[in-house]
Amino acid sequence: MENKNIKLSIILPVYNVAPYLRLCLDSILRDIDIDTEVIVVDDGSTDVSSQICDEYAGKYEQVRVRHQANAGLSAARNAGLSAARGHYISFIDSDDFIDSRVLNYMVSALETSKADFAISSFVSIPYNCIQRTYQSFDKKEFSLISSEDFLQGIQKYAMQVWNKVYRRKFIEGLYFKEGILYEDVAYIHEIAMRMCKAIYIDTPMYYYRIARPGSTVSTFKMTRLPAYDDVQAFVSDVHERFSKKAYLSISRMAANFFQQQYTECKLLLNDKLILADILERYKNVVRVLPIKVTPLYAFLFRISPNVFCWLKKIKSK
Repeated sequence: MENKNIKLSIILPVYNVAPYLRLCLDSILRDIDIDTEVIVVDDGSTDVSSQICDEYAGKYEQVRVRHQANAGLSAARNAGLSAARGHYISFIDSDDFIDSRVLNYMVSALETSKADFAISSFVSIPYNCIQRTYQSFDKKEFSLISSEDFLQGIQKYAMQVWNKVYRRKFIEGLYFKEGILYEDVAYIHEIAMRMCKAIYIDTPMYYYRIARPGSTVSTFKMTRLPAYDDVQAFVSDVHERFSKKAYLSISRMAANFFQQQYTECKLLLNDKLILADILERYKNVVRVLPIKVTPLYAFLFRISPNVFCWLKKIKSK
């Protein structure tokens, strides 16, 4: 049964993140001042993450823990969605941390604006960061953005779900594809297609840890491959339904994505068939992008992907 007193449901999937988990949970609970539930989904952790989850559930009445066999990030998020009772939903990854003062304001702004979801700026942090350092926060006017604005500014607004707060009714029935990586692509695609308006707050709520060792993006797994079709489907839909500026913006995002995938496959796996497939997908999206606005590093990749990857390998040593 829905508890009408719960304003916000925070969904927090957990899998083997013991060194970061307390920092994450403390950042959520420290300054939150709205009726909130934190749904922690322990996705079969084999380190002490499970014990930390239970410890916080014992200390804080807002924290609810669900333990399940390992099924992946999407399945954990979906389990959280099924259990959520709040009017608003936020997804947080348990190796990152947030500024809950800004999160409070995002929910307040959603209620004022009647927008479908709220977006904040975000900050990338080193994977070994062990201390919260927040930027100054003064409440200020938010910006209203349309779906066209969102697509044109996708790099600024992010293709991830974690720097956003969603009106629960807006995402009703929308779940993550399970068993794949880059599950955010299809989710953001659907959000962009169904949204009327969103709000943007130019203050970071979210602090994103860059590719920690052992994270889902630090190895090349076959579960990456289904997202390649999702990226192309996103580009195709935008081409059919939105302006040329939006199409070019999403095409640029897709080109950067496939460039990154090619580079990582080359350095981590070097599978010729997968490399050829990625390169073909890259060519299909990059052909619409003007060369004159192509960054130098991307221009080098367009000329010779193998030379580009070789230089990346040399630089990383």
